[in-house]
Amino acid sequence: MNPLLLSRFSSTSGWSLTLFLLAAGSAVHAQSHPSIVGNVRTAAGAPLEFATITLHRATDSTVVATEFSDDKGAFRLAQATAGHYLVSASQVGFVRQWSKPFDVATEAVTLPPLTLPASGATALKEVTVVGQRPMFERLADRTVVNVEGSTLAAGNSSLDVLTRSPGVTVDSNNNLSLGASKAYWC
Repeated sequence: MNPLLLSRFSSTSGWSLTLFLLAAGSAVHAQSHPSIVGNVRTAAGAPLEFATITLHRATDSTVVATEFSDDKGAFRLAQATAGHYLVSASQVGFVRQWSKPFDVATEAVTLPPLTLPASGATALKEVTVVGQRPMFERLADRTVVNVEGSTLAAGNSSLDVLTRSPGVTVDSNNNLSLGASKAYWC
C-alpha cells in the first residue's frame, strides 16, 4: 500500500471524517423509515391471528404494503415513508375494519387496536350435503349400474333393470350379452 496514502488516512482529520460519515449515515437511516405498529382483536377481545393488514394511501386508497398479524394479533408495517395513510384489517369470517387516517413522519406510529366483528354472512346454522351416485359408472374392468333410488328399480326385476342398461342385450332365452362376451342368467 502507498505509504503516503496510509499516513493521510491515519491522521486525525481522516478519523474525524470517517466518524462523521458513520454518524450521518446512521441518522439518515433511522429517520427515513419509521414503522407502523398495532394489534387486531375480535369483538370478544381475543387476539385475531394471521389477519391481513394492508397499508393504504389515504388520498386514493392505493395499497402500499401488506402484512399479517402474528399469533398474538400484533402487526408491524416496517419502512413506511412519510405520508398520510389508512390501515385496513381483514380476516375470513369477520367484517373488514379501517383505521382513521394518520400521518407518518419521522417516528414510529402506534395505532389503536382494530376490532373486527364477526360476519353474519358466514355464520351457518346447519349444512346438509346431499350426493347421488351416477346411474352408470364405467370402470376399467367393468360397468356398474347403480339402481338404488332410480326409476328403473321401481317395480322392476333385476333382469328388467339389466335389459335397460347400456351395452347389455337379453335374448329370448334370457341370456345376457355384455358387448362381445356372453353371460348366463340363473
